[in-house]
Amino acid sequence: MDLYSLRSRYASISVILGILVLLCAVGGHYLSTHTREAAAQNIETRRQLLMQSREIRNAIWQVREVIGQFLIDPKRRENQSLIHQRIDELLASTQQLLDMHTQLNKAQRERILYVTTLTHQLQTAARELITIRLDSRLQFPSLELARDEMVPQQQSVFDAFQLALDETATELEHDPERFALYQLLVQARHRWSTIILNVRMLIANRLGSYDIDTLATQEKNIEIYIADLNDNLRQLKAMQTESQMGFNTNNAVTEIVQLTRMWDREYHKLINIHNSHNWRSDALQLHDRINPLMEMIWTALLTFDANLERSANEDINTLDSLAQQQGITIWGIATVCLIFIVLGYFSFDRAVLKPMLKLANVFLQEARKGGMAALPEPKSRETRDLIQAFTEMRDQIHSRQEALEHQAQHDALTGLANRNLLYQQLSQAIGKNRRHTDDVSLIMLDLDRFKEANDALGHHMGDLLLIEVGKRLRDEFRENDVVARLGGDEFAVLLYGADETQAKNVCMKILKSFEQPFDIQGQQLFVGASLGIAVHPQHGNDAETMIKRADIAMYVAKRNRLGFAFYEATTDNYDTRYLSLAHDLRCAINEGTLDIVYQLKYDIALNQPVGVEALLRWEHPQHGSVSPVNIIPLAEQLGIINRLTSWVMEQAIQQCSRWRKQDIFISVAINLSVYDLLTIELVEQISRLLEKYEVPATYVVIEVTENAMLIDPNNAIGILQKLDDMGLRIAIDDFGAGFSSLGYLKKLPVDELKIDKSFVLDMIENENDAVIVRSTIDLAHNLGLRVVAEGVESEEIYDLLRILRCDTAQGYFLAKPVNAGEITRIIEAQHKAARPYKLG
Repeated sequence: MDLYSLRSRYASISVILGILVLLCAVGGHYLSTHTREAAAQNIETRRQLLMQSREIRNAIWQVREVIGQFLIDPKRRENQSLIHQRIDELLASTQQLLDMHTQLNKAQRERILYVTTLTHQLQTAARELITIRLDSRLQFPSLELARDEMVPQQQSVFDAFQLALDETATELEHDPERFALYQLLVQARHRWSTIILNVRMLIANRLGSYDIDTLATQEKNIEIYIADLNDNLRQLKAMQTESQMGFNTNNAVTEIVQLTRMWDREYHKLINIHNSHNWRSDALQLHDRINPLMEMIWTALLTFDANLERSANEDINTLDSLAQQQGITIWGIATVCLIFIVLGYFSFDRAVLKPMLKLANVFLQEARKGGMAALPEPKSRETRDLIQAFTEMRDQIHSRQEALEHQAQHDALTGLANRNLLYQQLSQAIGKNRRHTDDVSLIMLDLDRFKEANDALGHHMGDLLLIEVGKRLRDEFRENDVVARLGGDEFAVLLYGADETQAKNVCMKILKSFEQPFDIQGQQLFVGASLGIAVHPQHGNDAETMIKRADIAMYVAKRNRLGFAFYEATTDNYDTRYLSLAHDLRCAINEGTLDIVYQLKYDIALNQPVGVEALLRWEHPQHGSVSPVNIIPLAEQLGIINRLTSWVMEQAIQQCSRWRKQDIFISVAINLSVYDLLTIELVEQISRLLEKYEVPATYVVIEVTENAMLIDPNNAIGILQKLDDMGLRIAIDDFGAGFSSLGYLKKLPVDELKIDKSFVLDMIENENDAVIVRSTIDLAHNLGLRVVAEGVESEEIYDLLRILRCDTAQGYFLAKPVNAGEITRIIEAQHKAARPYKLG
């Protein structure tokens, strides 16, 4: 054994300590064996009694469960027999416990006899409950009154109303003055229907609810409805006196008055029954007899278990003395272990801690002063190995530090300088320029059409393209100029001693070089560039300002397609906001912080929601709410409109899938930009999303404007035809507001026309707008197309569109744009309500 090793020393100590613990354990085991055997018999006896007690408690729960099943389905004979069977099993379990008389004391036996008596009472009460529950006359006294007296009377009232309405409607064609009578009859019949509906709900609630306060509220509402009906009947009696009714109507009104009075008397009898204690006999039986009996049995069993617990406490006291003896033994072992720990600490401090402290001081000295400090003399094999490892690590850190410094200042992909090194070099150049009055120019460069190449060819090819761009830029400049990649497809060039003229010539040279294609693995790729120029000292006196203003100039060049542009102070404020929005829009798309809201579209004939339109929202943290009118052009200028559309499509189709899983079957409409129709991957992308989220194509509507399709009609027709072949529905958005061509309209695979809201909003006041809307609806229907009217913001517009046979309506009168959760709530509310729910 190598005693110079710490491992060997502590292994020896552990063996000695283990032997000592083993000896103490053997002694403790011998001491506890005798006491444990003495208590074993008592524990077994209590276990048997507790198991039998647990069986009785389980039997009680089974009785409670089968009674509940019987109350849910009393007609099933199996449920009736199960009640008798479970109670018999409960009696059998108590008898088995009584048979264990040798193991029971006097108090325990008396408790079990008491449980047996209660069980027999429970058996009698259960039989009475079955009898009551199977006879509805015994269970619900009020049902017989409602069925035999009130239902025939209320139906007769409905028949009388119908007879009066039929005669009045016939006379209305010849005598328009009868309209007031007809309207009063309709109102009275509606109030009678409301009373009957609420009485039915009252009966249903009373038979299934114990909430008396809620029932009292319903009763007050019914009394109000009855009072309103009586007002209508008094008005009808007045008209009857004035001989304003036909013969049948006169007789019907008389009959209605008599029948409603009779029905009201029966209704108050029903209310008196409901408010008494005997309104439901089975609940009374369950509450006053069965439940108390089961609680008493359960309490008696708990008392029995408590008696057994006291017996267990006696055994615990017996074992307590044994535990005290074992505690003394454990304290002895702990004392010995503590001694070994103290001795081990001093040994560890001498052999390890002090050498480690000296070694740490050496590390700190080298970190602060550098150089190679002398290492301490090792006291053990472990410290010697540690010092050797430190020596090797010190050499590796030195080499890695050099590599990290290079990585921190250079782009990993292209090997060019990164933003940190550019900032450092630019700051140094500006500082030297102040002393030597030399010009310093900064060029910011952003690639055009890089995203299209990256998406089409893949990220690997995109990386190779960026590498080639970096090489070409490096070849175009002097050795002392700094070429940097700032991230993505953005580069920068720092020109020493270059004024505005020289910077302009350099930009023209760069643009000229970009006219040549890039050879990437045998493929010829063309990309352009937009450049922004800032010159010191004219455009800034520090690196941060120079970079910011060169960036602004670059975005001006990109937006206006100038190739390159110098910074101009006149556009700073506007372009700073544009630059901020452009950057934040890219981040918002990448991070998914944009929002989608949905506006419901209603089928006018059914007055029900049939679809939604997905609408884009962006709440900017600095600029507030940014309108889609600004978002879409900005995305088109930045060349990210396809990414934005892709994000919107995925969110909308995924939400459609969620609704379908909630049994909400509505279509979702998605707006496309003109640039989306020029993308060849559009069809494949939509197909992939439909397959991914398992949404049928017929549940997706693609909305495009007239002008978007007319820019490149042939390509638009081809793409829309493919979408139509997939089963998607195509809608022309803002129809009538653009430069329509009926010739193209006939060729396009269109399913819907959306009338521009500028015509719909003023169609009530402006006859020309109404004519345009009517003509558009007729034109669409003649072409076999459906019509959607946007901008429905009043009930008058909605009613007029129904008269004009418009198919679908959309607007603030029906529903505002809301989030997906609110749409779900609205539709679920409409499914439950008697009439359509409108959010306006």
